[in-house]
Amino acid sequence: MTDKKALICYSAPYGYVTEISLEISKILEENGLITHLIDLKKIRSSKWPSLDGYDAILTGSSAGDVTVLGVRWQGAVLRKELKNFFTLKLEEIIKNKKILGVFRSDPFNLEAILTPEPASDSLEEKIITKYGFKPSICAQFGPVVDFSRKSKLKVDPKKELKKIVKPIMKKTGLEFDMKGFNDFRDWERIREFSIKFAEIVGSSTISSEEGKTCPNCGIKVDPSWKFCNMCKYKLH
Repeated sequence: MTDKKALICYSAPYGYVTEISLEISKILEENGLITHLIDLKKIRSSKWPSLDGYDAILTGSSAGDVTVLGVRWQGAVLRKELKNFFTLKLEEIIKNKKILGVFRSDPFNLEAILTPEPASDSLEEKIITKYGFKPSICAQFGPVVDFSRKSKLKVDPKKELKKIVKPIMKKTGLEFDMKGFNDFRDWERIREFSIKFAEIVGSSTISSEEGKTCPNCGIKVDPSWKFCNMCKYKLH
């Protein structure tokens, strides 16, 4: 048992990422961590908790930079609330060498159904490029594609989703209910991710391994980097 604490911050327009966050919290608690969840859409940034009491931060989002069968559909790496969180808190996370995990589940990212590991690697690369920081753990989970939900938006996203889904069905044989609820979240994979995150937090060495941080600004660096992505310090 450990007294280590993890803050789970998530942002999504519907409840699908919320359900993932709640399941992850449950599994982390089962594996000895104390967790606290906050929905960044419902809590103003001025009310976000201090990170001082947490050993690890896990962020979840539903938006993404999505390319399916060679067609790019979205350009954001994370939802605006998560982008704001990173803008306000990433420097503190880096300075205090806190463990940071990132996960995403987005209805437009169907590649996560077909090739989840490459989709996760792609997300990690985008986080590094965008924010100059390599997460301790990163995952792109399969999405919920709900064609039964009525949209309140001026532009109905279901029409765009169907444009993506139809060629995928034809090419891969993957089946969708074009009028109903399609849940492609892999709960076993989510569980494995949660257990791995708990192990990383419990090990306490992941963020301070000698030779794995920039000597100038202190962020975690990849051995392949020639320059630090955060401060541009020459590494080798």
